[in-house]
Order: sequence, then C-alpha cells, then structure tokens
Amino acid sequence: MQPLLSALSDRDAGVREAAAKALRPIADKSAIEPLVKALKDDSGFVRGYSAQILNSLYWQPREIGRAH
Repeated sequence: MQPLLSALSDRDAGVREAAAKALRPIADKSAIEPLVKALKDDSGFVRGYSAQILNSLYWQPREIGRAH
C-alpha cells in the first residue's frame, strides 16, 4: 500500500487519480494522513476518491478552534 500512498503526491494527476482509485478496496487507517492531504488535490477525482475512502474508514474532520 505504501507505493500507492506515495503516488498520491506524484506530479502527474493521472498517477494520483490511479493511486486513489486503487486504494479504495485496500486502504486502512494508516492511509488516513495521506488521504486527508489528498482532499486538497487539484484533481476532483483524487479529492472524490479520497473522500470516499475516508468515509469508508469512518474518518471525520476535527473541528479546529471550537470551544468545548
């Protein structure tokens, strides 16, 4: 899985998209950090696949600066 996670930050959008798509069935919690970073990708496909994977891992963003 590590090569796919590394490919999420490749210069080529096609490589990033293919990596995100390939990660969908195999991602686990170790992929969360790179996938969160991929949510800011220029490619809508990468952002979409990353969001889908994070959702399947039950990840939710933390609210920053919110008073408890």
